Amino acid sequence: MELVKARPEDQEPLLQFYNSVVLPGHVELVIERKEPFDAIYGIQSNDYDTFVIRDDESKIHGTFTVTYRDGIIDGRFEKIGYITDTRVGSNREALLTWSKQFLEVLENSQKERNCKYMFSILSQEGGKTYNTFLRGRSRISTFPRYHLLRKFVLVTVNGKLPFLVNPLPSIKIVNADHRILDKLLDYIRNKSKNKPLSFENSNENFLRRLSLWKGLKLEDFLVAFDSQGNIVGCVAPWSPVAIQSFQATGYHGSISSYRNMFAVGSLFGITRRFPSRNKSLNFKFLSHLFVNNHDIFQALLYTSYKQSKKNEFLVYQNFDGDLVTWLPKYFIGWSMPFGLYSIGSESLENPSLQPSPLLPAPFVEAALI
Repeated sequence: MELVKARPEDQEPLLQFYNSVVLPGHVELVIERKEPFDAIYGIQSNDYDTFVIRDDESKIHGTFTVTYRDGIIDGRFEKIGYITDTRVGSNREALLTWSKQFLEVLENSQKERNCKYMFSILSQEGGKTYNTFLRGRSRISTFPRYHLLRKFVLVTVNGKLPFLVNPLPSIKIVNADHRILDKLLDYIRNKSKNKPLSFENSNENFLRRLSLWKGLKLEDFLVAFDSQGNIVGCVAPWSPVAIQSFQATGYHGSISSYRNMFAVGSLFGITRRFPSRNKSLNFKFLSHLFVNNHDIFQALLYTSYKQSKKNEFLVYQNFDGDLVTWLPKYFIGWSMPFGLYSIGSESLENPSLQPSPLLPAPFVEAALI
């Protein structure tokens, strides 16, 4: 076996392997990626490497992808890399191949781009990937050092108390169109300019990413205006079904108990019922989420929930210490813990990448994790 860059002919076995891996947690998930496998990476950048552990019979036993793009570090744009979609099979030879070759392959990919800053997002609910990278490594470990930058949760909203009606009547929420595009992009640039890792949001780059974002159009953006006509918030609810689907293969711990409560609540229109095991969880991600305060967030969340289908679960990211996007008390939901990690010594030397609640939360797009 060897860890090598994926070839076009690896598409089918890669999809077969990737779609067979069960992700552990209170909600056990299988992510079923559709062809082409790399469609989700193209949304973020046209520069990425997918690597696979391949045996002599061209069977895939592991994979990870590194995407490269410009992101804000210390107020200026730098080349940054994201390690994503890490999957390793339980085959002993695959694990040995991974442990021996991962660091060299990653470093070679970085050097080709002269990329100093590398990041990754890992679930905090344990599992093989989490333990491999973060637990009990010796000084001679062949894995890079992962340093926790900030914890966050993916909040899944699946209920609303019935007496919440029009939470902020002083603002007007409309669907975006080309008449307000320049104003919307100015707002997004202003809100993201101090967030580490933010995209370069020129009109050209924004529209390019949007054109590659399957199932998302400008008209899907919900934009909040105050009484003076100023934009005070925006969000773009997005369903990823054109790229991938999520299957719930098991429920454990407290979520197993909540299923029964949500099933009863669904009879009264308060909550949404969890699907049966091995059925699709219809996530709808609140992408491009930028707001001025918690009240505006609640109003946009209310509108997004009201417009969503009865079998859809809204998902968004909330970083530790970020009270603006804290789940409002009138909504019902559950959360999955994650960590954003910087990798290697370059990140440690940068003050803006230290784990401080006093600094702005880094930019993370839940839809692209």
